[in-house]
Amino acid sequence: MRPIFPALVLVLFATTAGGLSAPCCPNANGTIGMSVMGGMSASADTLNYTLYGSAAGGWGDSNVSLTNPGPTLTVYRLDLVILNLSATDKEPHNWFIDVNNNSRVDANEPSSPDFNIPGSERITWNFTASLVGRYVYRCRYHPSQMTGIIDILQARPRNYTLYGSASGGWGSSNATLTNPGPTLVVDQGANVTLTLFATDGEPHNWFIDFNNNSRVDANEPSSPDFNIPGSENITWSFTAVRAGVYTYRCRYHLSTMTGIIVVRGSGGPGGDEGTAVGLVAGIMLVTIVFVLLFAVGYHVRAVRAHRRPK
Repeated sequence: MRPIFPALVLVLFATTAGGLSAPCCPNANGTIGMSVMGGMSASADTLNYTLYGSAAGGWGDSNVSLTNPGPTLTVYRLDLVILNLSATDKEPHNWFIDVNNNSRVDANEPSSPDFNIPGSERITWNFTASLVGRYVYRCRYHPSQMTGIIDILQARPRNYTLYGSASGGWGSSNATLTNPGPTLVVDQGANVTLTLFATDGEPHNWFIDFNNNSRVDANEPSSPDFNIPGSENITWSFTAVRAGVYTYRCRYHLSTMTGIIVVRGSGGPGGDEGTAVGLVAGIMLVTIVFVLLFAVGYHVRAVRAHRRPK
C-alpha cells in the first residue's frame, strides 16, 4: 500500500488556502452552498465627484459655481471615492482631507497629486473613505481659500427583497429559492430594509438567530409575520448593531428556511466581529489539527505495513 499522507496534506491545503468561509447549512442534496446577495463587497459603493478649483473662488461642481466653502460631499465608510479635479485659474492645486484641521497635509490624510501643473492639468484620483466623521477638505496650496465639508457616515443603508417558502427556503426571486438562501452582507450600524414575500400558503417571519438556538429571543431582530390575512407581504427595517456571521430563519420553519447574514464590524465600541470570526477560525483549526493527526497516524501504519516482510 502506498502512503497517502502527502495526498491528505495536499487536500487540506487546497481546502483551506482560500481562507475561512462563513458557516452555512446543507442544501437539499446534502452539499454546502452559499450565494452572496449583492456580493461580498455589498458594503462598499463607488462614488464619482467632479470638482473645479480656484484660489480666488474656492471649489465647485462646475466652473461657474465656485464657492468657499465648496460643495458638501457625503459618502459612507469603505466607499471608493473617485474625484475628477480641474482648475479655473493658473495656480497649482491639490485636494486633501484635513482630518485634524491643522491646515496642512499629514501622513494619515487622503491627499491627491497636484493638478493644474504642466502635464497634469486635470487628474482623476481615488481614495477609500475609512475615517468616519465630518471633516474639512482643502487645497494644500490655498488651505483657507479652497475649503469644503466631507461627511463620512458609518454605514450605508441596505435594501433586500426575499421570497420564502416552507419547502423551498429563501430566494431573491420566486424562482430562485434555496436552503440556505442568499447570504446578506451589511455593515454594522446600517439600517437594513427587507421586503418579504411568500410563494406558498404558509405563514412566515424572518429573524436573526444570534445564538443559533432555533428560536426568537428578546435581543434578536425579528420581523412581523407575513403571508397572513392583511399582511401578505411586508416591508420591515432593523438596525444591524451586532457584528458577526449569523444564521437567519423563519420562526415557523426553522430548519427549512435558513440563510447567512454577515454584519461587518465597524471597528468601534460594541463590535464583536472578531469574536464571531475567531470562533469560526478556532473550529476550523481544531478540525484541521484532528485530520492532520489522523493522517500522520495512518501514514505511520501504512509505512509499517509496507515494510513488513511478506
